[in-house]
Amino acid sequence: MAMSGIVAGRSSSAENGNIKSRSLTPDGRQQRSDSPGQSNPSLGLTTKHGFARKVTPRGKEATQKEEESQKIESSNIAKKAGLAAKSSKPTLAIYRPPGLRSDKEAAKEKEKNEKPTSTACDRDSKERETATLSSLECTLDMAEVDLEGFGEEARPFLQTAIQDPCSLNAYYIAEVAKVICNRAMDEKPYCVVAGKICKAVVAQEAATSHEETFLESMMEALQLLYKQRDRMKIEKAFSTYLFLLCEVYRALKPLHNKLSLVLQLLFSCFDQVIKPLDGAFMQCELDAVLCVLRCIGAEMDEESPGRMCDFMADVRDVFLQEAVAEPVRASLMWMVELKASNWKLSSEVTKCYKEMEGDPS
Repeated sequence: MAMSGIVAGRSSSAENGNIKSRSLTPDGRQQRSDSPGQSNPSLGLTTKHGFARKVTPRGKEATQKEEESQKIESSNIAKKAGLAAKSSKPTLAIYRPPGLRSDKEAAKEKEKNEKPTSTACDRDSKERETATLSSLECTLDMAEVDLEGFGEEARPFLQTAIQDPCSLNAYYIAEVAKVICNRAMDEKPYCVVAGKICKAVVAQEAATSHEETFLESMMEALQLLYKQRDRMKIEKAFSTYLFLLCEVYRALKPLHNKLSLVLQLLFSCFDQVIKPLDGAFMQCELDAVLCVLRCIGAEMDEESPGRMCDFMADVRDVFLQEAVAEPVRASLMWMVELKASNWKLSSEVTKCYKEMEGDPS
């Protein structure tokens, strides 16, 4: 009787909410509810903005439309307030290492880096260079050119080439170059004038058309002469050819850096002089080699150090031969010592070598 009364009392208390209710969680533990009449919100409800609402499943398209409408609304509000609209893109490009860049990005970066830029300094430099080249035309004295010494047919073309080389076509420019070389080969002192003419024409052509027609024609004319070296040796004109190459190089070197062909011709001529096929040395040719080395030996050594080293080795080998005559040996020794002294010999040493060669001057 007493036992049943206790059970009945507990049941009535639970119904009236006088004791705390207990429930089991999915893992078997008891869950207490301190609020007697309050129930937990269901899984389909959320608490946003202070009230519970049903969470309805939304598709991807609906979510995107809602986000776009919010962006548009925010942008309109910012415009009305005078503020700059926010962008979803970063203000600066995100850095990516070269290894992680796409082919398109790498090509665009390469094109940007290789794009030439023109500055005021570059323009001023080009203007000064053009002015310098054009002013060199005035340094040539037409009286020194001596047009009367050329053939009647060649005179007008030579004069036009000096004054306005761009008015002549490539054929006549090539003929003018050949005429100048032939005049220099006929008259050794005219080699200096030939160099001045080349300098004036190349400068004038570069200033007006930025072309190199005459320079290329001059190189071809010098090559054609080298192919006639056997005939020049027989006629004892090979030393004149050496002087012509030297004067052309001296005249054009301040204007142009592409004179490697002239250096190749000079070194080839040097080999012909110190290693003659018949074994007979020509003193006039040795003197011409010495003259060229004294004038442009330093430039030749700087531009082609390997060729100069090989040439000096050949000079030493020839010097050690017993059959070489004393004047030839003195010229060879002069070349070696000139190179060893960095292309600068004192006047006393130069006078001593001249006496050894039999030249009292």
